[in-house]
Amino acid sequence: CSTKEDGGEVGWVENPLGLDRCQEARERNEVVSGLMSNKVIEALFAQRVKGGDVVKVKGDDGAWHLVRCDDIFIQVDPSSMASAGTKNVINRTKRKLKGSGKVSTSPAFVRRDADGASIPLNIGLEDDNTQSKTIYSVPDAKHYKIVTTGCQMNVADSERIMGVLEGELGLKSIESERKVDPSLLAANQKSQKVKLEPDVLLLNTCTIRDHAEQKVYDAIGPYAAMKRNGRPLAIVVAGCVAQQEGDALLRRFPEIDLVLGPQYIPWLGELLIEVGKGAQLCMTDAMVWSEKSGGSIQERDSTRDKDADWQVPIKRGHSTRAWVNVIYGCNEHCTYCVVPGVRGVEQSRSMEAILQECLKLAEEG
Repeated sequence: CSTKEDGGEVGWVENPLGLDRCQEARERNEVVSGLMSNKVIEALFAQRVKGGDVVKVKGDDGAWHLVRCDDIFIQVDPSSMASAGTKNVINRTKRKLKGSGKVSTSPAFVRRDADGASIPLNIGLEDDNTQSKTIYSVPDAKHYKIVTTGCQMNVADSERIMGVLEGELGLKSIESERKVDPSLLAANQKSQKVKLEPDVLLLNTCTIRDHAEQKVYDAIGPYAAMKRNGRPLAIVVAGCVAQQEGDALLRRFPEIDLVLGPQYIPWLGELLIEVGKGAQLCMTDAMVWSEKSGGSIQERDSTRDKDADWQVPIKRGHSTRAWVNVIYGCNEHCTYCVVPGVRGVEQSRSMEAILQECLKLAEEG
């Protein structure tokens, strides 16, 4: 079997590792068995390749295969994110909190369609699951607060996070709600001093210095106390501290609902929906993004361009300045640098995608 006429192209093959349907994947891969055996394909995926990688894999007959991976198509399912061998953790049943003896609750989340209408996802409850009933009895989330520390990369990530929270889940920033012109309020509203509290607290963290890391722990304290007192609240720790500490954060602060590595920002909406169902998650395992393949978990996600994980909604923080990513992560592991350990594997964007984003920003002024 030869692919000379097609420039060496093999076509799509399916990853058989860590899947319940691994036998089905192997059977489908038999289509290209004349070029690559299942053993070669498994060895290829075991190296956790990403788009653009060129790797050397030894075949069954001892011959070497030189394989270039053009792209990766990823379908993410929260229920299978914590398979054996990953750093991800999913706790479906939360423990009672120390002191109060209560089970921490989080608000429920709903997804918005292209017209802004709610798509309720609070379905499929188990009648005998008392904790799920408790989780689902709380109101839907309405407001969020995000605290960003660190470098411009974190600022850019926060813009994407805010885009997901507002564009996909329809939440509003507490800061924007506080900036309402008093003259637009009715007389009875002016007399009522209502202090807004977030339904979602998200800390986008920095770990380059110990002081910045300690500030994260200090910031969590008051909100953890709120959860111990029974207030429905989703606490999310993202950024470099999240990636560095992983599930150790859940052990230190069991009130935290989601530990989010930077590489999981495109799936924040889906993960918060799982939080609303009562799950506690730590997502820090390596993840590959794609320019060409859809990565959304829910097929009904009509707010995101299904042809690119990178193109999550973005809420720009400035009217005349914008951050445009050309690369994520790093593989160099320099002695003095923490970036490879907290920003994920190196992934470069295509020149075409970068140019397209810059032209779009120019059109928007």
